[in-house]
Amino acid sequence: MTTLTRVVAVGLIVCSIVISGCGGGSNWLPTGRLLVFQDWQTSPQDNDDIALYDTDKEVFIPLPGLNSYDYQDKDPAISADGRWIVFGSNRPGIGNYDVYLYDRDTQQLVVLPSGFNSADADRDPDISPDGQFIAFESDRSSWNIYLYDRDTGSFIDLSQLNSADTDQDPALTTDARFIAFESNRSGSVGGIDIYLYSRDTDSLVSLPNLNSDDDDKEPDICADGRYIVFESDRDGGAGNLDVYLYDRSLGQLVSLPGLNSSADDGEPSISRDGRYIFFESDRGGGWEDIYMYDRQTQSFVPLPGANSDDSEQHPRPNSSDG
Repeated sequence: MTTLTRVVAVGLIVCSIVISGCGGGSNWLPTGRLLVFQDWQTSPQDNDDIALYDTDKEVFIPLPGLNSYDYQDKDPAISADGRWIVFGSNRPGIGNYDVYLYDRDTQQLVVLPSGFNSADADRDPDISPDGQFIAFESDRSSWNIYLYDRDTGSFIDLSQLNSADTDQDPALTTDARFIAFESNRSGSVGGIDIYLYSRDTDSLVSLPNLNSDDDDKEPDICADGRYIVFESDRDGGAGNLDVYLYDRSLGQLVSLPGLNSSADDGEPSISRDGRYIFFESDRGGGWEDIYMYDRQTQSFVPLPGANSDDSEQHPRPNSSDG
């Protein structure tokens, strides 16, 4: 089945109690609960497309002009109001992999300025909740992170964030005040660690008790920067790869009862208020499926129809409550 003919019924939850300490602020108001993700289909083309689902109306939303169909369109993220979708693609462009921005109002790709993409690989983007900032990784020099301000039309200096090693997978808070990312730089606790950069102080922020001797990767961060969710293959987990949640206000990991399995659970994201965690897992015995976990009830929210016989990955919500 194709993406547009499958039905996703993401359970609608009314938040009567919101986990404290991670509000998205008053500078944005979500217009609907949308879930964007990467959808690999073997038919009619064997490739990845971007899918968008409206959890209120329980229908897929067409994205005319976004997907290339003959190429890989991957790693999407969406602004809080649901208007802007940023993603990576290996379609013919400036380099062998470029970042693209789609406007749901005009149903067209936005022309990004000369110099935004490079002749190398630019990929794995994130967009700030207000749609002003786009962060992505690029190997135009070494693997570093870039931050673009759409209001000024220029890149922001991140010389105190990047290293001579590999810095990847950026995730943004509101106004891009904080950038969470992964790196294998010198001084890391394990092979790959999670780091947090503050634009206010132009420096890295200490994350005591977060990183392990193994690989801690794929971070996402809630709107105000309190919670960081990530994947890790550290010892003591339920499976080979597990999802973990770090609370910066406590300086320690937060328990996620029942979330992880004996399979690989990874590529997590967190709702902007910190209540819901989305992730991919191959616990079903086949390709990856997407899951939604409610921290308040410590249980899964049913996603009937969301997953197919193929692979669904990299889920990202737009709204505060998933």
